[in-house]
Amino acid sequence: MCPDKQWDERKVLYAFEDDARIARLNDEFVGTEITIFKGDDRVLIWDDYTNRRYEFSFAGVLLEDSDKIPDLGEHARFLSYVHYFRCRNLVVRGHL
Repeated sequence: MCPDKQWDERKVLYAFEDDARIARLNDEFVGTEITIFKGDDRVLIWDDYTNRRYEFSFAGVLLEDSDKIPDLGEHARFLSYVHYFRCRNLVVRGHL
């Protein structure tokens, strides 16, 4: 977070601009390959398994320069991606 940013207590936050909400989401993904980060102007889902990043505005809209999951469709929003990662099954293949 930018150290010079001043918060106005009267400001209404966007859905995913709230630090506490992002922390709660991360708690749901403890022990998985997913981490959710909040930046100064966006929220990011980092997938260690595929080494990809999915970036969203604080309103939950997928940003154009972000990686995408085609199965979710072009207009999928942040919560669709969160649900995808909650439900996905990772297949880890061992050495034979």
